[in-house]
Amino acid sequence: MKYVKALEKAGLVGKQAKIYYSLLKSGEATASYTAAASGVERTLAYKVLAELQSMGLVSFSVRDGKKYFSAAPPDAILEDMRERYEDFRSIVPALKTAGVKVSTDAVRTEVYTGKKAAKVIMKQMLASGKDYISAGGGFDFGRMFPNFSRRMMQKIVQRKIKERIIVPEGTKISVKSENSEIRYLPMEHPLLGGFVVSGDSVILLIHASPLTMVSIENPGLSRTFAGYFETMWKAAKE
Repeated sequence: MKYVKALEKAGLVGKQAKIYYSLLKSGEATASYTAAASGVERTLAYKVLAELQSMGLVSFSVRDGKKYFSAAPPDAILEDMRERYEDFRSIVPALKTAGVKVSTDAVRTEVYTGKKAAKVIMKQMLASGKDYISAGGGFDFGRMFPNFSRRMMQKIVQRKIKERIIVPEGTKISVKSENSEIRYLPMEHPLLGGFVVSGDSVILLIHASPLTMVSIENPGLSRTFAGYFETMWKAAKE
């Protein structure tokens, strides 16, 4: 099941992931066998096989009057993902300029909830390529997203992004990089939140269920929170 979910994340929709994975395991099979093995209704299986053929992920051969289907190597999916990534990346600059222009004094606020939303925020911070600062407690993204966090730290180093973090004394940071600078501040009261400053954005972290993050884009507010951070940074211990 985990492989089917992984295939869905890679872009296979509906029953495509089940059919593809079934063929990958069997090597070669008829449509009726594939339908039974994947748990997909037979009529629908034919439709899905046709979709996968059009995507270049399934081919067939004819023997003794019967069609036998086989799956293309998973590398084909990876290559398709690369192509889609490059296609999308090429239009990102145009998409950025397509929106309504707002004044630099305007305030843009967005609310994100859930763990997936946290990843979106973190990816946006990476994409900006700017150094960022963070203060607060109750969050250990290294434990929440171990693999993702390790990849993020690698990209921080590659893109020469520096992070400065203030956490309560006794906090263990499970994932960090050579570009991470961490200081500790005595906290007498439990922290249920924190903040991140990245460029003109301030991201408020609320340690609740679900995890909630409020992104506020405003240069003035960003400078204000950066000032708060610097005061805390001076008082914090290495």
